[in-house]
Amino acid sequence: MTSPKASESVNWHQYDIDELYDSLQSSQFGLTTAEAQHQQTEVGMNFLPKASPPHPFMRLVKQFHNPLIYLLLVAAGVAFWLNHMVDTIVIMAAVLVNAITGFVQEQRAQKAMNALSELITPRVKVKRDGIWQDLSSRALVPCDVVMIEAGDRIAADAKVIQSHRLRNDEFLNSNLLPSQTGYSF
Repeated sequence: MTSPKASESVNWHQYDIDELYDSLQSSQFGLTTAEAQHQQTEVGMNFLPKASPPHPFMRLVKQFHNPLIYLLLVAAGVAFWLNHMVDTIVIMAAVLVNAITGFVQEQRAQKAMNALSELITPRVKVKRDGIWQDLSSRALVPCDVVMIEAGDRIAADAKVIQSHRLRNDEFLNSNLLPSQTGYSF
C-alpha cells in the first residue's frame, strides 16, 4: 500500500498505525507544535463550514409564510373590497407588526445561538511536543495523538491505537447496537 498524505482523501482505517506515523511524520509521542501548524496550513482547521444564513430580506418575507397571515391578508382584501378602510388598515398594521416582531426575534435568537456555539467548542486532550495538552477541537490535524476518556465527545475522525474496555454507544461504526472491545489494536 502506498503511503497517504494528510491533504488527500484517504480511508485512514485501512493503514497500519506505523504506516500512518511514517507517512504523516508523526509518532506515538504526537506531533510537535511546528508540525501541527504546518499541517494546519496544508489541511486547514478541524471544523465544518457553517451554512450561510439567509439574506435578511428573505427572512422578512418568511415571516409572511403562515396560514394565519394568509387568512388575515384575505380578510384585509375583503375589507378593502367592501370599502372598510379602517378595518383594512388595522388588519394590515397587525400583519406588519407581527412580521417585524418575528423578524427581530429571529435575528436576536440567531445571534444568541451563534454566541453559544462559539462557547461550546469541544476541547480535546492532544499529545503535542510529547506532553498532553488541552486544546480546542478546531486545532486537531491528521495524525494527532488524542486521549479519549469516558464521556468525551470525539471531535474528529480517529483511529483507535490502544483501548482498555472500549465501549461506544453511538454510531461510530457500522454496528447498529453498542459495541465493546477488550483488546488493544
